Amino acid sequence: MSALAAPPAGLFRRAAGFLCRWLAPGSEWGRESCWRKRQSEAVRAAGNRRPFEVEQRLIQALEIGRSFGETDGRHLESIDNLAAFYESTGSYSQAEPLYRKALEIRERELGPDHFEVAKSLNNMALLHYTQGKNQLAEPLYRRLVQLIEKNRGPQDIELAVCLENYAALMRRVDRQDESDRLRARAKEIREKHKESE
Repeated sequence: MSALAAPPAGLFRRAAGFLCRWLAPGSEWGRESCWRKRQSEAVRAAGNRRPFEVEQRLIQALEIGRSFGETDGRHLESIDNLAAFYESTGSYSQAEPLYRKALEIRERELGPDHFEVAKSLNNMALLHYTQGKNQLAEPLYRRLVQLIEKNRGPQDIELAVCLENYAALMRRVDRQDESDRLRARAKEIREKHKESE
């Protein structure tokens, strides 16, 4: 009995390309397939160190994501991914308006206290921190801490990460006492999580 031959290399990738060209305009399934394909192509291009191709695929994914509606998770994920790409390449002036747009959409549609808003707050805070815009980062970290505590409780592991980032900011602006307090609290949370594992 003979084994079935494996399909030729790239067959599935070519089939997905066909689906994107012919089904995308007419069906949500086709658009979903195209959106996923563009996202995975961007990841592959990043792995091959081809930044121009990464940017083009992420822009295409954003355009497809927008077709699902402004508040759709795929659209918001596309905004965040393109902003993160720009941030990683040092193109902060291109990243910031995208992060801001995602924050505005999440706040407007979900409310300012919804946990999904935390993702956007974190992205903006880290971007400002990276740029040395400490006065802009601090209120975002304060709000992020409050949002995580409100939605997940005072012992959530994500809170520990946020507190550590906030502590780094306080250390940078020579507020060592606050930094120490925040780091101690983060350490306490992490230790409680280790005990419970």
